Amino acid sequence: MMPAHRLHRPSRILAACAVLALAGCASNKVLDNQLANSQEAIDQARIAGAADAAPADLSAAVDKLERARGSA
Repeated sequence: MMPAHRLHRPSRILAACAVLALAGCASNKVLDNQLANSQEAIDQARIAGAADAAPADLSAAVDKLERARGSA
């Protein structure tokens, strides 16, 4: 018969894997929210006339968002 502590090892490993998987999913949701918020800010800036008032800043923001999406 196996010692009790060895019987619990597989369940601990599975629990650790589950925690890591959930942490990965949570971070994707956070990243998705940040990207969506950034897109919303760019859209609002366009509506407010940023293309005329600050075209270089708007372009830089769009480029950074596209790079962030590519990295995600």
